[in-house]
Amino acid sequence: HGAKGIDCSTLANPGQEFFCDLTKFDLANANISKDTGLLFCANQPFAPRTLIKDLAPTPEVVEAELKANDLKVTIALDRNGDDQFDPDQDFGFAPGCLGLDFDKTKDCKWSDACFDLKLASEFTLGMSTPGSSQIVRTVTGVSDSMGFECAGLFDLGSGPALLTEAGASGPVSTIQENIQEIVRIFEALGLDLGSLVGLANPAVLAIDVPSYADPDCLDCAEYVGITGDIVIP
Repeated sequence: HGAKGIDCSTLANPGQEFFCDLTKFDLANANISKDTGLLFCANQPFAPRTLIKDLAPTPEVVEAELKANDLKVTIALDRNGDDQFDPDQDFGFAPGCLGLDFDKTKDCKWSDACFDLKLASEFTLGMSTPGSSQIVRTVTGVSDSMGFECAGLFDLGSGPALLTEAGASGPVSTIQENIQEIVRIFEALGLDLGSLVGLANPAVLAIDVPSYADPDCLDCAEYVGITGDIVIP
């Protein structure tokens, strides 16, 4: 209530009114108001993993799960209102917003949120402009997500505090949309042997290597490929 800037005297409980006023005082002393803007910066330190889980009822599609672990989103407060982080500070190592020993006119770090995401995706067959077969990967949705406070103001120091609402909120959907922007399209170069042959009735398929078992997915396939009929012009 204090962070929202309401009139604390309207609260019926004296304890609530006391802590509401205290919150208002602490935030004002730190040059923070309900109108202070937020700045976000995301970092993915580990490359996402693709687990190929092909389903028999959909022969034209190879299903897969994209695992993006330890996706870190730093949230900072834009105290000077210029819509950018102070250029003389490092975004990732900015001081905490309620610290007492730094310039309160500077932008500050409010929290670090970390996400483990599982994104449902599909491999389908496409065609390039020159007419070459392609494997196109499309992210179709967030199948599972977990968010936790990995540093910052609300770090409890005794294990991750689950942020269920954060993991299921709009920013996760935005992450999904942006991953879709950068997913790779795999072009099957060389299949025509320099135009000496053609490929008729192409199809996308999953390829399982029986001698290898991924500990994260024992029933997953290892490769996605293109098959078809060789045609000699």
